[in-house]
Amino acid sequence: MRAALGLLRGHRSRLALAALLAAVMVLAGVGLLATSGYLVARAAQHPETVLSLMLAATGVRFFGLTRAVVRYLERLVAHDVTLRLVASLRRRLFLRLLPRLPVAADGSRSADLLGRVVDDADELQTVPLKLLAPVLAALLVAGVTVALVALLSPAAAITTAALLVLGGGLVPVVLASLGERLGARESALRARRRVLLVDSLQGAQELWVFGRVDAYRRRLAELDGRLERLAFARAALQGVRDGSGAAIALLGPWAVLLSVLPALRAGSLAPLALLPLALGVTGAFEALPPLSEAAERRGRVRAAAGRVREVVERAPTVPDDGAAPLPAGARLELLGVRYGYPRGTALDDVTLWLEPGRRVALVGPSGSGKSTLLRLAARLADPQQGCVRLGGRDVRELRLDDLRSRLAVVPQQVRLFPTTVRANLTLALPDAPDEALWQALHEAGVAPTIAGLPAGLDTVLGEFGARLSAGERQRLALARALLKPAPLLLLDEPTAHLDTWTERRLLRRLLAPSDRAVLLATHRLVELDAVDEILVLDAGRVVQRGRHPELAGSPGLYRRLLQAQRGELLGAAPSDDVGPAGGPATFGGATRA
Repeated sequence: MRAALGLLRGHRSRLALAALLAAVMVLAGVGLLATSGYLVARAAQHPETVLSLMLAATGVRFFGLTRAVVRYLERLVAHDVTLRLVASLRRRLFLRLLPRLPVAADGSRSADLLGRVVDDADELQTVPLKLLAPVLAALLVAGVTVALVALLSPAAAITTAALLVLGGGLVPVVLASLGERLGARESALRARRRVLLVDSLQGAQELWVFGRVDAYRRRLAELDGRLERLAFARAALQGVRDGSGAAIALLGPWAVLLSVLPALRAGSLAPLALLPLALGVTGAFEALPPLSEAAERRGRVRAAAGRVREVVERAPTVPDDGAAPLPAGARLELLGVRYGYPRGTALDDVTLWLEPGRRVALVGPSGSGKSTLLRLAARLADPQQGCVRLGGRDVRELRLDDLRSRLAVVPQQVRLFPTTVRANLTLALPDAPDEALWQALHEAGVAPTIAGLPAGLDTVLGEFGARLSAGERQRLALARALLKPAPLLLLDEPTAHLDTWTERRLLRRLLAPSDRAVLLATHRLVELDAVDEILVLDAGRVVQRGRHPELAGSPGLYRRLLQAQRGELLGAAPSDDVGPAGGPATFGGATRA
């Protein structure tokens, strides 16, 4: 709850105003019933002139109009602070979540993260309207009511206070202990159901192919059944809550009347005060039902606040606390970097450098550390040992936005947004003219495909770029990177989904001499005689480095990879007998064919 209260910074004055208006609304109801009771009781005495009733009649009109106006203002202010709170909360969540990506938030699933940003934020928006304002208003109403009743009868004031504590404190606390457990269980089950539902929808094709639809449907039905049982339990709890509140509100005035009988017999209390007293106390009990609802909601709010706190308190993947000016040079250096995952070391003492015009390739078996090295270069992670420098300055001293303004990255897993081709491209350069867009598409080899779409650049691609094939999505992401005016281009398997001839044509364009530096991670040894240096990685270490001719002519991992790929192309098993002439002539040379 402290976390939920902390979210109200900047909104406390509006919250206090909402609570005050809610209290004034209830007190206006108390005044309306009390003056109405006095008017009825005084009229029953048949006064000599109707003028003696004018003050009471005016009071009834005043309190009635006040109650209506204040209720409107209270709703207006309460919903204003609620909407302001949820807007600022979602913004804070989004801004706190971004630095903790893009490594899937340490294993968190996208549906669960979405639920925390949307559903849990929606639950927290009820804090001012359904939790704090009713409590503050009830305290104010109880204090004013007990003080007014004490002017007529101390015994009635004590009875009224006891009834308000019973109906607004003890009963809600008892019910809250049950409702809190229900709320926490319901929040957890809804999160599990959301994850399962999103997984089922996104993987529907695989579920049908492998015949697992019924299994997922049964799991979903099981969660729905458990949620339904929780809903029944919550409804039963709500019935007990509403019933107890109604009983206290109905029996309370009778208890107050019984408490004033001694004073009535002694003559210290006029009979005319009985009806206003009973009706006024009845009006005060209007502040109690929201307290029971707040107590029941407290469990769900605590669960939501805990889930939100897990996100905002998680350490960022890479802290963005640098403030040094961006250096003029664009030389990128990775010096003795080491990085490990829980399963083992991914990189160990790797050094390379890149500057505009230089082309470097990273090759090696799957899991050798190529993608991890690119992540360190793009500062999607920080090395555990060693450092990464840009223009001679440690990248941790730079703002992330400044650093990444020098980088254009194509990750292995391409993400296209379900919007138009133009919108996907202009992420890299928002004000890019159509000529620049078509030029980037041409360089990526996907211009004919986009030109053939129904609306060209304005064609909506659909979810995950569904209108394009995997290779076309890859090339569109490459076009987006080429559009960005960055001197350093980082590519992770950019041709993984392409046929051999398209791959060769594309790599020739990318690796042609230019002012842009290229760092290419690939498992296919194609067109690598065009790069300035090749780093061969194995188990996170650089086992060979050099240019293509010397690596192909020397025994080692690069030569074995070259043989294996050549064997795949020719349908022959690789051997260790291929010499320098056989390697480059039949494979390295073929890459230029």
